[in-house]
Amino acid sequence: MIRQNFRFWLLTFFLSAVLFAACDDESSNGTDAENTEEPTPAISEMENSDLEISNDQLLGYWEVLAATRNGKRTESLKDAYFNFQEDGQMETNILGEPLNSSYELSGTAITQSGPPKLTYNIKRFEDSLMVLSSQIQSFKFQFQLKLGEEEPAEEEDQEEEVQ
Repeated sequence: MIRQNFRFWLLTFFLSAVLFAACDDESSNGTDAENTEEPTPAISEMENSDLEISNDQLLGYWEVLAATRNGKRTESLKDAYFNFQEDGQMETNILGEPLNSSYELSGTAITQSGPPKLTYNIKRFEDSLMVLSSQIQSFKFQFQLKLGEEEPAEEEDQEEEVQ
């Protein structure tokens, strides 16, 4: 009888230990283990769902501080920017070469007329910082932007050469 009780408690202890270890493995092999990229702090913060943005707040030269593509940090947009102008025109180089097109702000969505026609969703907006998200082809992008004081140095150099 004692031997049967011992076996019962030993088996119960063993199964409990296995189940406990299995639960621990599931949590460590879940999204945290698969998501090995280093998060961009401002991008991963909570979204501001009560955004009210006017076109005047959007105007200006916004430089990309950090960007993610499908949740992973990308350095390919290191010198990227958005420049929103009063006349409803914008310029951006996120696709490589600078592209000028018209844009429309509707709520928290900025629609670039293109080509290609793209929509950027404003996820966060505070003073001189903004976070945009967009789907470009099959990639999900997020951009952390900072309102800049001036446009890129290349344009300034070109102006000096003209004079």
